[in-house]
Amino acid sequence: MVDAVHTAGPEHPLLAALRQRVGLGDEAAAAALETAEKDALPLDRAIARSGGADELDLLQLEGELLGLPVRSALQDVTFSREFVQAIPVDFARRHCVLGLQDGEGALNLAAATALEPEVVDAVSLALGCPVNVVLAPESQISDAITRSYQQGAQINWESGDGEDEAEVARLLDAAGADQDLLAAVESAPVVQLVNKVLFEALRARASDVHIQPTGEGVVVRYRIDGVLHPVATYPLSVLEPVVSRIKVMGRMDITEKRLPQDGRTTVRLGNKNVDLRISTVPSNYGERVVARLLDRSTGVYGLEELGLSLEHLEMMDRIVDEPNGIFFCTGPTGSGKSTTLYAALLRVNSRERNVITLEDPIEYHLSGITQLPVTEKKGMTFASGLRSILRQDPDVIMVGEVRDVETARMAVRAAQTGHLVLSTLHTNDSAGAVARLLDLGVEPFLLSSTLTAVLAQRLVRRVCPECAEPCLASPEQLKQLGLEQDREVELRRSRGCDNCLQTGFYGRVGLFELLQVDEPVAALILEGADARAIRNSALERGLVTLRADGVRKVLQGVTTPEEVMRVT
Repeated sequence: MVDAVHTAGPEHPLLAALRQRVGLGDEAAAAALETAEKDALPLDRAIARSGGADELDLLQLEGELLGLPVRSALQDVTFSREFVQAIPVDFARRHCVLGLQDGEGALNLAAATALEPEVVDAVSLALGCPVNVVLAPESQISDAITRSYQQGAQINWESGDGEDEAEVARLLDAAGADQDLLAAVESAPVVQLVNKVLFEALRARASDVHIQPTGEGVVVRYRIDGVLHPVATYPLSVLEPVVSRIKVMGRMDITEKRLPQDGRTTVRLGNKNVDLRISTVPSNYGERVVARLLDRSTGVYGLEELGLSLEHLEMMDRIVDEPNGIFFCTGPTGSGKSTTLYAALLRVNSRERNVITLEDPIEYHLSGITQLPVTEKKGMTFASGLRSILRQDPDVIMVGEVRDVETARMAVRAAQTGHLVLSTLHTNDSAGAVARLLDLGVEPFLLSSTLTAVLAQRLVRRVCPECAEPCLASPEQLKQLGLEQDREVELRRSRGCDNCLQTGFYGRVGLFELLQVDEPVAALILEGADARAIRNSALERGLVTLRADGVRKVLQGVTTPEEVMRVT
């Protein structure tokens, strides 16, 4: 039945049916045939890609013509383990097919086309059983392929696993056959080993991959939810080809091993584009590598998703609606400052206001906003970039970080001349930002009149929702939280499960301390008061500290007392 519509041409039965069903015109039919020939696609997928017909309508029509079932979504299906083990992921992606297990044990093959019977035959032969074709949209199958093959790739958290050691030895032996380093770093075994490390890091939700040579071997660690986890230890002989391979990916100099280097690249892991920021430094046992992973598919968080209280959300809305002034987000490296600024920018109406950012590097691309990268090698610093931005008639300016006197003074003066400025600082708390700016040489009278608010923040790990269970707080925990020790307080803790990789935590949430510069605080800044005096004044008028916000989230069951104590 499939063969009846397999031949391409102007009189193709599928085109004829589409002309009758949806009024497909000659131009659309010609465009589909051209796309099919150019991209080597079956006709139905070419029609959908060229916009000749809605993909789901097209699949429904094929289902009627060929007597095949159609599924519009694949979120709740059970994947076939036999398919994942027997069929390479490249084959599945190229032909857009995936094995599904139905309730009776039969194998269904989700396919984006009914015009490739040879693919169905190949899968049936590889699995040694007949398969039933189910039509589904290409995007649904592509996402399902990623989920199914990720589930099939198990992370080895314990070094010393015999099968994993054998696999590494095989890769090393194969790589060692190439004496030329340039040949070795492009060889399949080394590429496969590096891809394995990166793929498993992405699957584990890691933000950073650490490759550290030690006296015992090369230790690989993933930073997951802010905490480093050792995942494997390889022989030292793997270090040079792996580091060189990563340098090639980051367009770095593989011959330079005595100086630190930085590189960037974008890789495709599954159906995700992931940005890598790579840093290498020489150490006593060889070069050490840290790669920051930035998954573009996660998108930008909104302010309401960060963990801000309703009170803080209302205050943030008022801050970003101000026509001028300067707002700082503070905290240590990795505390989510840039994420908060991006979320704040989403609240700004970019149609009515000209919004320009200056970043190092640009982490997420925002629609309707002009984003400029800092390139210090070419003379584009935060200070010089800010000077150029001011000539672009901006309403809102985001400066990625205030690092020096010149940038601090220019940012404050930009706020004074009618611009809303958002930026970050490295300080421990909100009041410390004022002292830091004064230390940088910003005049007190300028700061008191332009600074609108300072948001200090930290990130704590969330209790895993899949394995969380209620428990009573111990006297020690009540003491840590500053609560009465003679009362019963119910908290939540997690046992650890596959969802959280046995850590008990899944994801992170922010703790926030928002200092608004009202008249009393502005008067203290003008007097040159220290951070303690400013903090005490704000506390008298209801400042919620980082610790207090953490206690609130513990009582809400979001995190644990130990997490709050760890970061505050």
